[in-house]
Amino acid sequence: MIFKQLSLIYSDFLRAKSEDDVKFMKRIWLQQLESCRADCVDQTLARVPDRFPSFAPKVGEFKAMLPRIKKPQLLAVVKHDYQPKDTEASEKFRAELKRLVKAKKMTDEAS
Repeated sequence: MIFKQLSLIYSDFLRAKSEDDVKFMKRIWLQQLESCRADCVDQTLARVPDRFPSFAPKVGEFKAMLPRIKKPQLLAVVKHDYQPKDTEASEKFRAELKRLVKAKKMTDEAS
């Protein structure tokens, strides 16, 4: 999707590049952007023509344009010896804690 949009914005984006070169470029971009949120990539693609009116950005330049996402604060602190009495409540608590940890990992990778 990124390459299609860049090709539409910049008519010479993939000109004179072999099929193997394009595959290699796509692999590099994917590796560099796989941890980024799709909405952030879309927002950045929308700003590309303003920032780079004459030529397509390199992947590093594109990454530098991605919005910075604030890292969420971990709100829960758990005592080591805590033993819940309500099983359903403890399952909900564990699920929420896992969600917070996963969200933190995703934002750490996006940074």
